Amino acid sequence: MRPRAAFAVAALLLVLTAGVHRWTASTPDVPLPRPLALFPGVVADWTGQRDLPDGIMVRDPNADDFFVRSYVRGGTTVWLSVAYYRRQWESRRLLAATQIEPGAGFIQPRHGTYQVPLDGAPGRAATAATLVLRRGEERYALLYWYQLGDRTFSSTLRYRAALLVNSLLRRRSDGALIRVATVTRGGTADPFSDLSWFVKDVYPELLRSLPR
Repeated sequence: MRPRAAFAVAALLLVLTAGVHRWTASTPDVPLPRPLALFPGVVADWTGQRDLPDGIMVRDPNADDFFVRSYVRGGTTVWLSVAYYRRQWESRRLLAATQIEPGAGFIQPRHGTYQVPLDGAPGRAATAATLVLRRGEERYALLYWYQLGDRTFSSTLRYRAALLVNSLLRRRSDGALIRVATVTRGGTADPFSDLSWFVKDVYPELLRSLPR
């Protein structure tokens, strides 16, 4: 490509980028159907409690609404966190990396993905990102994903692309970061099994609590 043509393309891309940024920054706030504080305290046979882990579910100061609670079933405790953003733009993106990976005291994070069945129907599953953390002798398993309407995204890049399309076509840039975590038991072959069952039970309530 000739220098003048390359310069023209680069200039056009800059103009388009600036236009898109302006457009997405001006999208209206999208309120929640109900405050997250009203999220049910009992979900299926899981009972909510106020016991929370230290430093696992870090709050994003940019979130417009934030919710975290422990849920217990039998001898299993799971922690649920929802961070909701009414409107997002480049300087106010989800601080995903800092929220997903707690800092002090945690070592050897391991990343991956996991298929979570949503309602037991064939093909009804979501891909969640996974994280295994260690702090001292305890090991924590964590599933997380981004929620955009009724769609789930385990990839930050795919989520941002979908958010951009949503901003351009629907004039909406709202979204949520969902996290669930638990302490893993020694010798467990699948550290995410308990989290998977919990997500299957809680997912319908999440959809009712977030804009569609």
